Amino acid sequence: MAVYSNSTISSGIYGIARLESGYYSFMSALAELDTFRPPRLESRAPTTSVVDEWEATRFIQQAVQPTGVHEPTTLVLNLEGRPPTPAGAYQLVVEVGQRIKSGAWAGIAVVLASSDSSLKAVCQALAETHELPLFWARSVADISQAEPLGKLTPAERETLEALRRQGGIATVGLLADAIGADHTAIGNRVNNLDKRHFIFRIDRPRPSGHVYMDWRIADSGAVSTSPGSSGVTVSTSWQSDIGALAAMQGVASPEELASAWREFLEKHRDELAQTHERARDAISRRDEAGIAGLAQTHARIRARSRARKADL
Repeated sequence: MAVYSNSTISSGIYGIARLESGYYSFMSALAELDTFRPPRLESRAPTTSVVDEWEATRFIQQAVQPTGVHEPTTLVLNLEGRPPTPAGAYQLVVEVGQRIKSGAWAGIAVVLASSDSSLKAVCQALAETHELPLFWARSVADISQAEPLGKLTPAERETLEALRRQGGIATVGLLADAIGADHTAIGNRVNNLDKRHFIFRIDRPRPSGHVYMDWRIADSGAVSTSPGSSGVTVSTSWQSDIGALAAMQGVASPEELASAWREFLEKHRDELAQTHERARDAISRRDEAGIAGLAQTHARIRARSRARKADL
């Protein structure tokens, strides 16, 4: 009978445990993987050098007012080099802000963009006075760093910033963990921010829970991947790897590749489950030969995988 050293057994147990943990983490993440597209990004700019009250009204009616919006959209109003008059600023900020606040313009957020600090102060005063859900960016290229103009509590600003640090998409649980606050308190904060249109909610059935998204992650087609209810997150490296695999294998999108992985895991679920059941059984019985055999099998598989990669 073969005799295995304690270090071999310990290494085997550690390797099998990592295999098992990685397998179930991957299965859990993949099973709960939800793919969402960030808000669509659109940009508009006045056509005149000075925006008075009349021009602001015309601009809103012809270029800003949404028609047939079918997906969440972040609209950037580029005011750089086009300073509104006092009346024009009032018309633009208050009219647009009140339409969004009332829900008349559902599915849209507006970012005012300009490097003019004086104009920002005027727009911020109007937004706070009328409690309008608008954002301000220093340029059209700086949307991800846009600041909320409306009146927010320190706790709401903290939550909005935490959402941005999470990549602009998170569940209540993730935000609570990131901030270190009670889930109920964070739930109340995100509900308030959603109702006031500073963020928006993607409804999901229980037990997954709703996902909240930041308007400022808008782009023209990137894919955001949300965490599942288990708290398992898909890391940035996994997301980039999935995208790279999709490109190498000629798959149109990461979603299709994820679907293919689900199909494979479902097809081989029994086989994989049996393998991991044997691993658990060997560990629980302290079956040294069984543990070492499984570890060696895993090592051989990894060695073959490395060899194939080296040949590519």
